[in-house]
Amino acid sequence: MLTRTFIKFLKNIDNKNLDKLNCILDLKRAGIKIANEYATRIDLVPLDKCYYLSEFHSPKLEKAEKHLLHFVEKHSPLISLMEYYDNYPYSYSDTNYLFKGCLKSGVEVSIKAINPVATNYYFKQLDTIKNNLKYYSFFLPWINKKYEAHKMIEKLQANNVEKYNLSSEIKTTETMKEFFDIYKDEEILNKVKLPKIYRYLSSENMIVSEFIYGSYFYELLNQNRLNYTDVLELVKVQLFCIFKIGLYHYNLHSGNLMLCENGFIHFLDCNTFATLSHRNRDILFDIILAIANRDVENTVKNLKLLSNTEIVEEEKLEKEIKDILDDFKLSVFYKILDIFKIASQHNIKYDDEIFSIFKTIIYLDILITKTKKKTHYFSTDFKEILNEINKYMINKIKED
Repeated sequence: MLTRTFIKFLKNIDNKNLDKLNCILDLKRAGIKIANEYATRIDLVPLDKCYYLSEFHSPKLEKAEKHLLHFVEKHSPLISLMEYYDNYPYSYSDTNYLFKGCLKSGVEVSIKAINPVATNYYFKQLDTIKNNLKYYSFFLPWINKKYEAHKMIEKLQANNVEKYNLSSEIKTTETMKEFFDIYKDEEILNKVKLPKIYRYLSSENMIVSEFIYGSYFYELLNQNRLNYTDVLELVKVQLFCIFKIGLYHYNLHSGNLMLCENGFIHFLDCNTFATLSHRNRDILFDIILAIANRDVENTVKNLKLLSNTEIVEEEKLEKEIKDILDDFKLSVFYKILDIFKIASQHNIKYDDEIFSIFKTIIYLDILITKTKKKTHYFSTDFKEILNEINKYMINKIKED
């Protein structure tokens, strides 16, 4: 049943009816993760389907019955150090529970706990699908040839083993904070915060961090209170992290971004960070800068550098890129993704790490579309952001 649902999903990727892809939601958490993974593969999936799949989010439980004490380990000092705590979670999904409490020192904290039953069930689902694919792929070779089905499931298994160990989230959050500290004097990062984690109270199954007062982006979007200027700050920070630092939050969505009254944007659930090699991020930046400036020649030139492969029908690719750049109905982020997709059809190959930025670009594009007014021209703001990052990078090279 699980594998058949997955194969049904793959069959529907080329269906014009987007709703047909919803069958993957029958797999719950596994389905959400599969959908999100395919949302990054613009080389395998039509672009409109990538956008659609990227907005699939974790299902909520109907009821939260778990008590905090159910998750606290026997020898944990947490409870003895608490002034008070809420018995039941203030937020939860199928695998995580979030409780609020206050330490005896007066510090309010958020306690994130993993639901081991749901997590184990998720991995069993992936394992069942992977094992059954060995049989199905013999009779249906297209599922691997066209959609890399077995490779995608293996990738999910490998990535999520680390993700569901909260020690990894602690490590990645602290690593990111170290980079933010290096650039703390840069105005470009002034409005973003990462959670303070109390490591001595945390473990691989639980994270204790500062409690943050604010509104999730999805709440602000639902109430039409998320401002375009705040989204613009997010775009600036994310692009700086990608192209300058080379380490960035891979799983940004409206449920792990919080805006506080003081204007700070908090990155939450920092358990999935992606990295880009120095070479790839330099070439990617040059490609995106060329696209923003509608420079076909340098776009093609840098695409070739990125791939180190010969382009099939280069003149045709140049014409297709020019047509995309001349289409003023398309957003600048959509143009970027469309050009990368078209290039993949002309023999341009991408390293695995490059696919991770496509998810970020799709999410930022959706946010911009939902918040900007008709009088705003994001393409102009986007070029200003790129120029600001470019100047910073040039100045740093001169200093070195």
